[in-house]
Amino acid sequence: MKLNKRIKLITPYTPGVNTRLNPALEKYKGKSGTYIIVSNRTGEVKYIGQSGYNVIKTMIRHFQSWDDPRQKRFVYSRFHVKVRVIETKTARRAALLEEILIKKYEPIDNLQKIELFKVRKQDLKACDIAISEDCPF
Repeated sequence: MKLNKRIKLITPYTPGVNTRLNPALEKYKGKSGTYIIVSNRTGEVKYIGQSGYNVIKTMIRHFQSWDDPRQKRFVYSRFHVKVRVIETKTARRAALLEEILIKKYEPIDNLQKIELFKVRKQDLKACDIAISEDCPF
């Protein structure tokens, strides 16, 4: 799914200096928040993530090579995507916003979390049924 065209997206790195973080993102260092990675070519949301302590540090890992076979990570070209960072006041809000955005946009590179959030939704429905059936707790 594509983002609304009015949502401001920026390049993650300074154009022409691909090793320098875009100055517009500097203000988010050390803050909790959620980030969205969008394809330049198609405008499709590729990935949504969050961090409770440093959203920029977490986001830029998606632009670095990753050789650890124990962990799966999507690595994106600095030139083929744009990003949006949304600062939150707490880590809990960042996680909640990430979940809401993943449910809304269903990014292709977030398949594991999409499945996790579907399970959570089913678990909540099961809890509602159990509580309504004279459950002792």
